[in-house]
Amino acid sequence: MNKKAMQIELSVLLLCFLLLSATRVFAKPTQLRVAVNTNMDPYQFIGEDGECVGLHIDILNWIAQKKGLELIYVPYEKSRECLNALSNGEVDIVLGHKSYDTVGYELQFTGELSRSSICMVVPNELANELNERADYKALSAALEYGTLDYTHMNNLGLSKYVSYGNQQMVFNALISGEVDIAFGIKESFDYLFAKKGITDSYTIHRNYLAPISYSMLIREDEQELFTDLDMGLTELRTSGKYESIYRNWIIDRDLVKAQQRHQLITRLLSIAAVGTALAILVIGFNIRMNFLLKRKVDEKTKELRDTNAQLERMVEQLHSEGRLRNSIIENSPSAMIFFDNNYRITLANSAARHIAGEEELTGKNIKSMGIFGEILEQIKYDVFSEQGDSMERPIIVEIGQDEKKQSYRCNFYRSNDYSSIDGILMTVENVTAEELKKQERFEAEKNKALNRLVAGIAHEIKNPLMAIKTACSLILNQGDDPEIKEAFADFVPYEIERINQLVEGLISYARPIKEKAEVFSLSKLMNDCLYLTSIAAKRSRICFETAIEDDLYISAKKVQIKQSLINLIINGIESMEKKLAGGAKPGSIKKMRISANKNGKDAIIVIRDEGVGMTDDEIKQCTKPFFTTKPAGTGLGLAIVKQYIQENNGMLHIESEKNKYTKIVLTFRRCSLSETQNSDH
Repeated sequence: MNKKAMQIELSVLLLCFLLLSATRVFAKPTQLRVAVNTNMDPYQFIGEDGECVGLHIDILNWIAQKKGLELIYVPYEKSRECLNALSNGEVDIVLGHKSYDTVGYELQFTGELSRSSICMVVPNELANELNERADYKALSAALEYGTLDYTHMNNLGLSKYVSYGNQQMVFNALISGEVDIAFGIKESFDYLFAKKGITDSYTIHRNYLAPISYSMLIREDEQELFTDLDMGLTELRTSGKYESIYRNWIIDRDLVKAQQRHQLITRLLSIAAVGTALAILVIGFNIRMNFLLKRKVDEKTKELRDTNAQLERMVEQLHSEGRLRNSIIENSPSAMIFFDNNYRITLANSAARHIAGEEELTGKNIKSMGIFGEILEQIKYDVFSEQGDSMERPIIVEIGQDEKKQSYRCNFYRSNDYSSIDGILMTVENVTAEELKKQERFEAEKNKALNRLVAGIAHEIKNPLMAIKTACSLILNQGDDPEIKEAFADFVPYEIERINQLVEGLISYARPIKEKAEVFSLSKLMNDCLYLTSIAAKRSRICFETAIEDDLYISAKKVQIKQSLINLIINGIESMEKKLAGGAKPGSIKKMRISANKNGKDAIIVIRDEGVGMTDDEIKQCTKPFFTTKPAGTGLGLAIVKQYIQENNGMLHIESEKNKYTKIVLTFRRCSLSETQNSDH
């Protein structure tokens, strides 16, 4: 019997041990690290003793006491730093984050800690002037990043405004005179003005521009912690303690003024006790003041009601604009995809999902998304680099070979967070048909120039052919003469080489386009162009003056640059021919000056003719499609030249004076000789 009792006792002890162990294993942690943006007076900031204090701090302390939680506050300067700390697992809670802010799907908001509104604050001397202004274009403003969007700024007519990282920075910008207007949280500015003792120096011009609220932010998988915090907020509000905590920190400027008026009335009533005569006067004054106060309260109530109605309309308008903007993005024919600096996709419209061939792209790496990944691989620069020269215009990227080749036009738009780039919006449009039409126009323009070159070269070939014919006659009649034989051996190969150079230059120019950028010698390409066009110039009594440096290399589509240069030279020749035909002295010769040289990191090409020139209006119009001053012109020449120069990261500048000259300057980024050798390999 004793043995059996002992076994029962051992079993009970073992069961208790297991239950206690299980309790320890599954007990929730009670020590929590809380990230605090300490530039949010009076909601949360560093007190005189160096500890975190404020409305939000008191609220969370009350919840922690009720739920048995131990808190460690970790101060930060900006909300973005708090978010990063939470995402990296350095803290468990972010205190006082904007409730409507867009955060990652792995994070979740608790109920609201506090609610306020964004107001417009100006110095007193500017307040009266604002009522007479039609707009605020001449004024500068400061606001906290993420509190108001550009729609509010546009509605107010503000074009100069600066976004700061927190309310303290906005406040400092206003009182230091860096800006004329500040947009901030009403209670925060009231508190900071009172703290500085300058409340009477500034006016709140607009009370309710937009609502704003703050909540706590935790990780999505912390459901037990979420429940504790949310229930704690509910218990705090139902207990009535929330109002006393709120009044302890929030200063109501209107309430303070009302209290001051009340204190004044109280003092007057106390004075009335001195005598009956004065009592009647004081009572009458009190009645009058109460009447005025009531009327003022009624006016303020009506103003508040009207302001709330206006605010509701504005909020509804913003929601409508947001829905319209989202609809436009979703239904855009261009693929639109937004990714962060880790190349993780956070937004993609239906066109982007169609191109990628997947139902859902959010959260995936864009580099692994087929065509989008190939586009990023083909471009020659880092889209997140601070050097934005290459992102100012669209980029054409070609994918595939031969009949399967597709052309895509890409744009990149940066999203900036303070001083860094936190995301890229990439738009992609299939422009294969457009590129094919462009190539057809290119061929038409090339054929037009080719006809002129062929006519000149055909005439030029006659000269060496006649010389060869004469040499053949001499060798036939005087073939035994050693001097004739020697002259024939030297002369005929030379003339044949002249013909070969002319024909090879023509064949090279007429060859189909190679749509691929390469590093090549700009000096050699220009000499080839001059060789082809010099025949036409010579026949028209036009001479070339050239100054071309040898060591000039650029990276571009060679055939496009060659076509552009020949078009520009032929345009200059035709302009000077027109001037010569219009009454120039017989036998007079016109000069075309052509130069190419280095200027820092750039290669500069200058083509200057002495032709008929252009007016200022013609200069503005000449690069637009179908504009021409020639009777039989198509108006596509300079338009295509400008397009090709820009596609090859170059710049085109035209300077001209009517009946005097036209000067065209082309600018390209130079490449080094080592880059040329790497390209050859």
